[in-house]
Amino acid sequence: MLFVLCSFSTLIGVSQVVNPDFGLVFPQDEVPVVRIIIDPDTLAALFETGETGDQREYKATFRFESSGLTQTIQQVGFRLRGNTSLQAQRKSFKVSFNTYVQGAKWQGLEKLNLNGSHNDPSRMRANLSWNIMRNANLPASRAGYVKFYINDEYKGLYNNIEHIDEQFTKRIDGIGSGNLYKCLYPAPLTFISNNPDSYKLEAQGRRVYDLKTNRYLDDYSDLANFIKILNQTPINNLPCELEAVFNVDSYLKQAALDVLIGNWDGYIYNNNNFYLYHNLKTDLLEFIAYDVDNTLGIDWLGIDWTTRNIYNWSPSWGERPLFTRLLEVPQYKTRFTNYMHELINSSCNVDSVAIMAMHDLDIISSAVQSDPYHSLDYGFSYNDFLQSVDESWGGQLDYGIVPYVETRNNTALNQLDNFVSTKSLGAFWMQHDYPEVASGIAMVAAFGNIDSTVFQFSSDGNSWTDGGSMKDDGIFPDALSNDGIFTTSLPSFPTADFVYCRAAMVDSSVFSPCEGKVLFLTESNSQIFINEVMSNNATVIADENGQFDDWIELWNAGSNPISLNGKFLSDDADEPYKFALPNVALTPGQHLLFWADNDELLSRYHTNFSLSASGETLRLYTKEMNSPRLVDVVEVPSLTEDFSYGRLTDGSAVWYTFEIPTPQATNQILGIESENSIWFNIFPNPANQKLYFTEFVKSAEVIDLTGRIVIKKGDANQIDISFLNVGLYFIKTEKGTMKFFKSE
Repeated sequence: MLFVLCSFSTLIGVSQVVNPDFGLVFPQDEVPVVRIIIDPDTLAALFETGETGDQREYKATFRFESSGLTQTIQQVGFRLRGNTSLQAQRKSFKVSFNTYVQGAKWQGLEKLNLNGSHNDPSRMRANLSWNIMRNANLPASRAGYVKFYINDEYKGLYNNIEHIDEQFTKRIDGIGSGNLYKCLYPAPLTFISNNPDSYKLEAQGRRVYDLKTNRYLDDYSDLANFIKILNQTPINNLPCELEAVFNVDSYLKQAALDVLIGNWDGYIYNNNNFYLYHNLKTDLLEFIAYDVDNTLGIDWLGIDWTTRNIYNWSPSWGERPLFTRLLEVPQYKTRFTNYMHELINSSCNVDSVAIMAMHDLDIISSAVQSDPYHSLDYGFSYNDFLQSVDESWGGQLDYGIVPYVETRNNTALNQLDNFVSTKSLGAFWMQHDYPEVASGIAMVAAFGNIDSTVFQFSSDGNSWTDGGSMKDDGIFPDALSNDGIFTTSLPSFPTADFVYCRAAMVDSSVFSPCEGKVLFLTESNSQIFINEVMSNNATVIADENGQFDDWIELWNAGSNPISLNGKFLSDDADEPYKFALPNVALTPGQHLLFWADNDELLSRYHTNFSLSASGETLRLYTKEMNSPRLVDVVEVPSLTEDFSYGRLTDGSAVWYTFEIPTPQATNQILGIESENSIWFNIFPNPANQKLYFTEFVKSAEVIDLTGRIVIKKGDANQIDISFLNVGLYFIKTEKGTMKFFKSE
């Protein structure tokens, strides 16, 4: 039975983001100590090279001290970070835990950002902005404060900010290995060309849209497709087209929040400081804010952000299609308006912000008072810090934190269109391992007053059948009542290669997605096979670096070359697009190895997952009609060191454990025996009439090389094979023993 899972909300929607607890690294009620111990000459070199924008890392020791955790990490990467802040006297830094130890993490983190907040006398605006986002249930970095030391010299109070990387994006889709683009000025998301490589343009010595994951592929096609749809789709068609590639609703909420907190150095005004992440469960790009320190009243442009019109917030000097084009769509403008109402009354409420600000002021005041570098760059005094919540400082700060929020909220309410209740369906996605096992879930987010909503499917995309209403009552398959997750179990689908699936509001003719999403019910007929697997490689074959990594062998069974472009390997049915295969072609009969070592940065033939010697399921997918389709699947058993698991012969339906593996070569059946073969044997071999056993067996199966059982026999010590065709067969007993024989 296939299950469908749908996520709904009332007015504001239900985000699928799961922001984790602050944990031991980002405590909210104390200020831990972070110490960096580094050779003085190395430190001097770091400052000399770092101020030029050189991002090389230098070896240091990291120590963290708090009431809940004290720990030292001996080898970390340490460097300056930032753009304009590189020229500030009060520097910002990045700590990397995996620079010198591959795959290393500390408290689940690969990196930390230690920000000086040199232009903010409160030292709080960045942390407050992250926590406002977090309270709005948007993807947000965890943030705290630390007293920062280098070689026992106190450098002052610093913001401790979670780095945005694969660990961060995993909270969005549970996977984290989709394309992650870091977008810095100038990144307007305007159309350049149909060529994905045209978006690899550079500015200030780095890519404007910088792909941070899957660099071995360097494939910008998802970004290019999104930008093309965003810019070139007629406004009337934009909702259907854009929602097929981008999480529109989450962005509308983020845009409303950016306007309220005055995040002018983000996308909407300065085409800067944001990430785009390809969610591998929804197959949609997600917007993630970044570097929110120029907020809550900080201004360098001579603009009063408290009074700027919320619907015309982008500049007149450049295009910002992700903001301006969305607000041209009436339903999107209404959602943006409704999010403004909601945020002003919740996470951006002046009382809520004031409480957070006074709490932070209290816990960090002693650390600021003793900060010898607090006055660097702008001459901030300790009294300026104490007054920063309620009073302006002048210069780049015309407002204190609370007056800014109060003024912005009041003017925004005066500028807002009337609140209108809307009905719409957001992102729709499915998780399944169909057709291997007929089970799975599908999800959709709904916004507005929810009518009776059903899951629908169709064989042709025109005539739709209701597959059951959705409930949020905690009764199976719904996991928890009133959690915004609606579910239903589905009836059997018709016999077909695929069906279209969607969610629909019965009485409002609203659907998601507009044309339905394809669910494949059969495997692809591709002639690419998973042919042999080794999950416990000690001495058999080494990769190009001399490492004996686990491996997966693919084989082309066809008579023509087959491209691997658009195909994926995965060790998880919920992650069909986990490892994208390179754009290479296998010639007929060619074997090709991929190293399963969870280190895809080595080359495009190293996967981003590893294999378990205790056994797991491995899958090969292709992307058809914008949906994953299973090509091949194998359940790899527990394997002894240097044994492989492969098809009996290349492409055979029969799998076997090989004592003598054949990586990058034709699978050989000669000389292989099962581990339980000592107690049992057969004779004569070859044979043409009867086959005799050396032991009495409770059951025996004769299987041909296609995997078809041709004879079954129980309680016997012989078997009649006189009617078999000439060829190679094997016998499998109740103990799993396998012996091969030839019928003549």
